[in-house]
Amino acid sequence: MSEEGRGESVSVTHSARQSVHPISGTSDAAGHGFPFELRAGSALLRYAGWLIAALMTFLAAVSCPAEAMGNLLKNGDFETWNKDGGAPGWPWQVGGATGTAPASEIADVQADTGIVKEGQKSLKITFRGTKETVVITGAAVPVEAGRAYKISCWLRNTGAHFWMRQDLTDKDGRVCAERYKILMDSDSKHDWQQLEGTVKAQEGESSLGLTLFVTGQPGTVWIDDLRIEPVALQAGNEIMFRMMPNYYMDDNIYYLPQGNPMIVMLAAKNEAQVESKNPRYVVELPEGLEMVGGDYESDEFAPPVKIERDGRPYVRYEHAVGVPGSTLPSLNYFDHTQYRSVYILVRTDRSPGAEIYDGWIYYKDDKMTCKASLFRLQIIPRIPVAATPKLFRVSIQTSTSMEFYGKPLALWADFYKEMGFNAINLPRSLRAGAVNIHRNLRNPAPCVKALKAKGISVTLDDWFIKNGYEIYSEKAKFPDDACLRQADGTIVKRAIDPAYARRHGEWFVKAVNDVYDSAIAMGVDNIWLNWEPYIFALEKGSFTDLSMRDFAEFAGLPLEELKAMKPLDIVQKHKEKLMAFQSRQQAEVLKAYTDLAREKKTADGIPFQFISCVPRVTLLPNIEKYRDYKAGFNADDYLPVLGAVSAWFYTWLDCRDYEFPQKKKLVASQIGDLSRMWA
Repeated sequence: MSEEGRGESVSVTHSARQSVHPISGTSDAAGHGFPFELRAGSALLRYAGWLIAALMTFLAAVSCPAEAMGNLLKNGDFETWNKDGGAPGWPWQVGGATGTAPASEIADVQADTGIVKEGQKSLKITFRGTKETVVITGAAVPVEAGRAYKISCWLRNTGAHFWMRQDLTDKDGRVCAERYKILMDSDSKHDWQQLEGTVKAQEGESSLGLTLFVTGQPGTVWIDDLRIEPVALQAGNEIMFRMMPNYYMDDNIYYLPQGNPMIVMLAAKNEAQVESKNPRYVVELPEGLEMVGGDYESDEFAPPVKIERDGRPYVRYEHAVGVPGSTLPSLNYFDHTQYRSVYILVRTDRSPGAEIYDGWIYYKDDKMTCKASLFRLQIIPRIPVAATPKLFRVSIQTSTSMEFYGKPLALWADFYKEMGFNAINLPRSLRAGAVNIHRNLRNPAPCVKALKAKGISVTLDDWFIKNGYEIYSEKAKFPDDACLRQADGTIVKRAIDPAYARRHGEWFVKAVNDVYDSAIAMGVDNIWLNWEPYIFALEKGSFTDLSMRDFAEFAGLPLEELKAMKPLDIVQKHKEKLMAFQSRQQAEVLKAYTDLAREKKTADGIPFQFISCVPRVTLLPNIEKYRDYKAGFNADDYLPVLGAVSAWFYTWLDCRDYEFPQKKKLVASQIGDLSRMWA
């Protein structure tokens, strides 16, 4: 075997393995090793031997550690091949072919004895297609509900797009399509790399299979040592933490400004899916670095205590895990990190310098104490106070990282104000399922109140109104004749018909006012919603009688002609006119939202403002590659009717600026090119 074929690994390699029996955990080479001798002619001894063998196999199955169970996949090492060239247990086919070319002209799936990672053979997929996909399905293995399984393989790629999907089935053999998930992905050229993913079997799921896909650019992919293994329960490593690499830091060092309270984000990994009662996390910091508080309802479990660690003075802080259902279920460090993390607020008055301080965090509950995970900090100079005009509308979107209460929140709000921020965006829903210390379920009202007390204007990032036409409110149970109806006849229950909305239909007004009133009750000053135009573009738009009547008038087409056509035929025949009409429709609905907001006042008696987020491409004309994405949504239609607009959370502007032609270029630049700044 060539050294070139072995390649270099970017991960820790597996040690050489003996084949292990999947039930007993014993080596195949050694047999079962039963401690008795069967003598010819002794039926009793033969029966007793069989009974003892069965009993020992059973005991081995129930008592062997998970790591001894080995690979549950058959032929995951791809050492066994049929005479016809196929790998048993791994049938393949080509999907999405554009012509009648046979699969053999699009791809070859075969054994390779020259380029391997382990053993004597690897699976080699040579892909010559462009729009086709090679699909390889593996036999499912039985799984136990509540248990976690690690999937790993070694992969070598010359540039094709490889990805792997988990396929879980229930006890009746039905595929759980809602649980489809990409476990690993590779679309660039690289030598052997070990890829990993983890799956937790849920209640009612009985087997796990894998589907491998190769598509994209022509290239060759090699796969070796593909494994499904139960995650081992290693004492002390059940729940671990890490500071996210390159997340507001370099070299995994958090730069803590002197005197400024900063949020340190520590992701939790519960690979073995341990369930516990009374969970806590313990943070140990060098004396002089203070943990001001923990996130959410992370109450202090025990008072801070001075300790020694490695001969140096430290302080230990022990807090309850505020929302364990959100913080602790992640199988890895990268799954919804903003929710699956502990946030601590840290400050220090120590002088800046080159010294690196070691911080530690570990999990603890009534039954176990896990090993401590390291995170590092370096003190840098204090961030200068920013003196900005009171009317300077500048803000950031906090997502979930700002959910503190009491003293930590007040301290953080002071710091935020010192940095020159006069406004902030808060999500309507705090961490999923959280009940904060004020007993407000998923409600940022306490945060709003504390921030407003510091003179900070609050905008609510609201998913109750989504993509403009969708409204999630108790009063948004629209009758079918008020709902959006797509070209294929689908009635989108939560989406209002834009023709109905522009006329300020009763159901629309009730639902929007309900959303606005609930936001104002929290004390916010503005409401912000995301609008993705492609959601309701072309055939996904509304084809109700009312919308078709408006389209006929807009496009100068006979209404009877449109009524006689199938909606999908209208899309094909009048595509350009339909896109222009849908753009006008969306602008009219945005105007309806704006008009209803202008009838409101905040709890402070100031005008309530509606802000829509739009993709930057809708402001940039003549970009053909975005044409379908921005179809039916043009800035010349919607900007003049809005009071304010933003591109995601970065750039905000007063739409009155757009009324002046000479400012159009500036507006597009502000929302497009300065996408990490606020205007």
